[in-house]
Amino acid sequence: MIGALLMNHDCLFQELRESGNYSGPCAVAFDDPIGEIRGTATVRLGQDARAEAEVSIEEFQAPPEYGDNLLAFLNASPPKRQGEKMVVSIPASADERRILSLTVESEEGIFSASSGILITPVLLGFQAKETLSLILNDLAFSPKAGKVAKYWFLPLVGPFGEHYLRRASGTHPIALDGEGYVTFSVDGLECGLQIFDPSKKPSHHAASYDALAFGEVRGAPSTLQETWDTLPRGLVEALSFAVGADVTAPWFELRGDDGSLIQRYFFRVGHRSAPEGFAAFSKVNEFRSGSGIGAFLKTFFALTQDKRAALIPPLNLIRSGAPGSFNIEDSITDLVKALDNLCKARGFVTQDLLGRLDQDNQQSVVSILAEARKGLGVVLAENTAKGRQEQTDVLNTLVSRVANATSKSRDFGIAVKDLLTDLGLQDAEVLDFHYGSLGLGQSWAGILSAVRGEVIHNGFLRIKDVRSLRSWFEFARHLHDLCKRIILREAKYGGLYQASTNPWQGEYAVDRVKPATSVKDLGFSHVPTQI
Repeated sequence: MIGALLMNHDCLFQELRESGNYSGPCAVAFDDPIGEIRGTATVRLGQDARAEAEVSIEEFQAPPEYGDNLLAFLNASPPKRQGEKMVVSIPASADERRILSLTVESEEGIFSASSGILITPVLLGFQAKETLSLILNDLAFSPKAGKVAKYWFLPLVGPFGEHYLRRASGTHPIALDGEGYVTFSVDGLECGLQIFDPSKKPSHHAASYDALAFGEVRGAPSTLQETWDTLPRGLVEALSFAVGADVTAPWFELRGDDGSLIQRYFFRVGHRSAPEGFAAFSKVNEFRSGSGIGAFLKTFFALTQDKRAALIPPLNLIRSGAPGSFNIEDSITDLVKALDNLCKARGFVTQDLLGRLDQDNQQSVVSILAEARKGLGVVLAENTAKGRQEQTDVLNTLVSRVANATSKSRDFGIAVKDLLTDLGLQDAEVLDFHYGSLGLGQSWAGILSAVRGEVIHNGFLRIKDVRSLRSWFEFARHLHDLCKRIILREAKYGGLYQASTNPWQGEYAVDRVKPATSVKDLGFSHVPTQI
């Protein structure tokens, strides 16, 4: 295959200079007011994908009302006569004066951008042939010998090392020859993931790659947004979930059918908030048939586009909610938000409480509530007759609550239990049995709902000692593991995974929790009983 022969470590960094500097003739267009600056520019590319340009101004065009005054044009403020002097006010800040386009013709190819801001302070006495500095938001590079784009290409940075694949599980014309990789399909188009041996990963002054993702382009993208739309939605989030850490990319590219560079967009993908968390898969999983990152990508991208899109928010929340990344309250907050999101996606939001009761209990509850309403009505009438308005307001609220006690409820704990039942996950049965054995009248659903209320509305838990801290950490760790298994179930993943409650062993089935499982096997030494 031509692509496989061409694609090697050197061509990954095609047309990238060690210095990161490129120079050539330049044109910068402004809007509001319309105008243009021409000269010679130097483009500087930083390791963090920050792109800047410094333009030596040789000539400019501006509307006639600016009277060939460069200072006035850059500030979008026409000169005004005050007596015998022409005065230029400076109303525009650096963030307000934005460019419409930029092109720089270097020896290697053409740099272009359609968004950027002026960062040079504009001072009195600013004249032609001065230097103008810009920060560029969507810088793109195109080699002069343009070809048709065939593939998208995404270099990846993250802790992929232990997932290094020593053999291929498929073929792809743009995969690097001699490196292991996996293939998966996205909306009918073949894609691939190539993870490098940490000791041999491709490195350059501008960036080092831990992995590569690539696939066939749909359509003929020509802009940053169009190119971004060709990348599989949810790919970075799915990979971050898989490796347990934020996955980023210094830029993304379009490549030809022979692997040659067509377009490189210097637009950083993702962000790094915490170095690591709890990976969904371990090194051991990669050697099990039907397990690991490759198997997960195949099942995840076999879902419909709407289903994948619905899983992106919880994937992000599960990543940010990894215990140890932040404090316990922040972790639990993100995890209950993830569970909230997953419940809503499945339609488990409200509950018909009365309808869940057996017939005998329904009759008892209806009778008790009827008596309560009758009694409260008597007390309400007495206070109304006496003109005790404040008491009447409170009693009206109580009457309303009793009257609506059997209407649909929005209970978080019950919603999560419904979701687990629907997915065949049995953690609730194990924890309810444990709480029942304590004889405290508590349930896992009740604890879940109370915890959600504390972290969402108050922002903290009342952690009094080391034992309490440990139990809440274990609570967060179990929630994280549960969220992982829910995602894997939703993705119809049938392989093994790495449990958050036991991260040093990576050989667990998604349905590992059975009614006979102990709370110790769920990662608890002490199950929280007080909020």
